[in-house]
Amino acid sequence: VSNKAGEINATYKVEVIQRTNSKPILTGTHPVNTTVDYGASTSFQCKVRSDVKPVIQWLKRVEPGEENKFNSTIEVGDHRFVVLPTG
Repeated sequence: VSNKAGEINATYKVEVIQRTNSKPILTGTHPVNTTVDYGASTSFQCKVRSDVKPVIQWLKRVEPGEENKFNSTIEVGDHRFVVLPTG
């Protein structure tokens, strides 16, 4: 890049690692919908087999008109969801 003030150069080394095109596979039993009382807690487990480190996100469906209760929502199909914190 250059302009009236001068010129700058940069060199980067990039290593390309071949990656399989296979999707992560859920193993074991799949998580099911769960209802809990207000203030109670529950836990979910997800077992995945993958050649790369998968990113798991738990989604909670947001009822129409409740979108403004959350900082951000995502749309999947015809529904809106909030991403739940994981721990």
